[in-house]
Amino acid sequence: MEPLPEYTPKQASYKEKAAIRWNVNDLLAWIKDKRPDLLDNDGSEKLRKAETSGEVFLACAGNREFYRNDCKLPLGTAAVLANLSRELAEEEAAGIQRNRHQAEDVEMFDAADMKSPRRVYDAFKAGIPYKPPRPLLNTSGVNWVFQPHPELYKIIAPNVLEHYTRYKKNQADKVYVPIYFYLGGAGTGKSRHGSEFASSVQQAITLHTEHKLYPELAQRLKTAFVFHVSFENETFLTDEEKSKPWNAVGVRMLRQLLGGNIERIRRKYVATPCDVFRLVAAAENVDLYNDFTGILVVDGIQRVITWDGDGTSNDSVFYGLLRQIGDLSLMSRHPSETEEGKLRQTPFILTCVTATYLGFARQYFMDSHRKHVYLPLNRLDVPTWKDDNSEVLNDDPGTRLLVNDVGGHAGAIETIAEELAQYRNRSQPNITELANAILFKLEDRYHEVISMMGEDLLPVVPIILSRQPVRLQSSIPGSDLRLGHITAPGLLWFEKAEEAYDSQYSYGAWGYLVAPYIWLWLLARSLPPRNTERLCRLLKEWEFNDYQQLLHLQTSKGHAGKTTWQNFETFCCYFRILRSSGFSDREEVEFRCLHSGCKKLRDDKEAVVVNRRLDYAEAAHQYSTKATSAKDIVTKDIGTLDAEKQLSHVILNAPSASAGDFFLSIQTDSAPFTPFRSKIVREVGRCKFVKKKLNAETYTEERNKAAGPDDFFILYTTTDAPDDIALPDRSGLVDQSCWMSYFGPFAGRAFIASQYVSSQVEEP
Repeated sequence: MEPLPEYTPKQASYKEKAAIRWNVNDLLAWIKDKRPDLLDNDGSEKLRKAETSGEVFLACAGNREFYRNDCKLPLGTAAVLANLSRELAEEEAAGIQRNRHQAEDVEMFDAADMKSPRRVYDAFKAGIPYKPPRPLLNTSGVNWVFQPHPELYKIIAPNVLEHYTRYKKNQADKVYVPIYFYLGGAGTGKSRHGSEFASSVQQAITLHTEHKLYPELAQRLKTAFVFHVSFENETFLTDEEKSKPWNAVGVRMLRQLLGGNIERIRRKYVATPCDVFRLVAAAENVDLYNDFTGILVVDGIQRVITWDGDGTSNDSVFYGLLRQIGDLSLMSRHPSETEEGKLRQTPFILTCVTATYLGFARQYFMDSHRKHVYLPLNRLDVPTWKDDNSEVLNDDPGTRLLVNDVGGHAGAIETIAEELAQYRNRSQPNITELANAILFKLEDRYHEVISMMGEDLLPVVPIILSRQPVRLQSSIPGSDLRLGHITAPGLLWFEKAEEAYDSQYSYGAWGYLVAPYIWLWLLARSLPPRNTERLCRLLKEWEFNDYQQLLHLQTSKGHAGKTTWQNFETFCCYFRILRSSGFSDREEVEFRCLHSGCKKLRDDKEAVVVNRRLDYAEAAHQYSTKATSAKDIVTKDIGTLDAEKQLSHVILNAPSASAGDFFLSIQTDSAPFTPFRSKIVREVGRCKFVKKKLNAETYTEERNKAAGPDDFFILYTTTDAPDDIALPDRSGLVDQSCWMSYFGPFAGRAFIASQYVSSQVEEP
């Protein structure tokens, strides 16, 4: 099924002037809106040649012969145009009369005492004609094709259909009629999603075309009266308005209809949303209860909150406003006015609010029987322009690296686009300078969130790096906050590993915290300079701006950049160091937890090992990596490592070694309630670059060369391996299918480094 067109709240030029002043282009635009398929290109050109302006069109009301003879149009087309011109002439006459009454109302009001604002219902007795809203954001992203969350329409559709069904049966109740919420941190796309709410509802119900009310509801949604109210930017909420936010909503709805300065409208009128809906229904000659379809979106509702408990206090102004917004769908007339239930008792109005909130959605609102539907925000793919569907960003390797590193964060992608737009007509800076410039802009844009969460985020980094399974409701070590508070701003997110009893927000589900690379970089820059903790020091020393090196590996152009790692084997060593920082020094952990995210890891006895916070070393010579041949290791820079020091270092073997590429000694814990003592074995990493599919025979051959029977062995490969590949005991496999789950924020770097090495492989 073809998707419904995106809802684009913009006003055509012909609507801004009287029909008698239309030029031929205005007239053609009006005809296309009225009868989209009436005129083809040839028919439009014939009207142009006849110089058919709005004045001519009105003068020829009902005159079929003009269109037939003067414009040379077919009889059927001429008849329709004659009828349309008659309808327009009648509408214009009625509009002049209505505007005269409206002007008289305004004139009377202006002459009245200006010290007290007047009720809008008294000031515009003839009603106010509808004007479509503007988007709720002014950034470049408003012109991008909307990218909804994969689950968005599935969540909206059943709720809207139930609402409409109850409305038709005169059974509207707060239990069935929801308020829709978009909650999230800065730059996560709340305003864009709010701007697209009306079109999202239209698109959502197409999932249920079999519903008996679908055709009727679809038609009503196409002609809905949509209002966008913002408490941000130029229509920010004043301190005075915070005590009367219901009127603040109405005033902004009124401004959408009247235009002009918000301050002037604020001074002149008292306007509730109920009044505005009634006035529009009157002006548009639509019955408010039977035929009117209203949609109200309020953006930035958190601006109403004046103290921390506002959202959970039944007596707060904020909670009162939410109640009033929800009640718009429930305002009813007396049953005696419904002709014994044949007419509707309440209007059909949908309400949606957006809010910046850094915490649990459920903790944002007091417990209530009113239905709340929390809508998901999406992480973006590469954006495209609405007008021609072309990509917003140039498709070069450097840009792709930067976009991948922000993890689909809408505001961050917009920042990249704005930075690159500066160089559209001039040479672009090198990738290192560009990455720094974008980082500084992101740091400035989100400094409040990052600084506020800085101290609480540091304990979360080990959870991210080690891929520890967690629940959002779990507490952050050493903090009063829960993990759900950390994910709410949208810089990090939660990846479910299983279905939860709460499918919308996954508070009860097990899963993993995921962080895009650039947010980890920002966090590292915000760490306290005096913090000497091992993980903090490691993050501060890490060379995050490694884009020049990545670009060099991908394109073979330019010089190699500055990095913490120089090749894939070195990268794996440093990543293992990061993984070790995910647990306390000398903490006993299951070995499989140190390699969470592997495609496969076989460990029959579920061995518990003693974690060490690792350092890096390079062997000066080639060494056997089996524990049975362990000896002191001579390194290039830090001297000789004895058996004890090998427990706290991951060692890169000398090039072309027939054994493992890197290794470390690791202590297995003694089994509880047994006489067995702990044992020192080796953990060996081997990077195998083959172009054909990996099989069990090749795997076993590599393991036997590098590791002994009691050693742990992990094979890293860029090829794919069968899901049912059989591994020996104490063996793991990282292949291309689990790159993201294993390497997390560093997956892109691991992939590029490994692809470079793989490209050098020549197989017979």
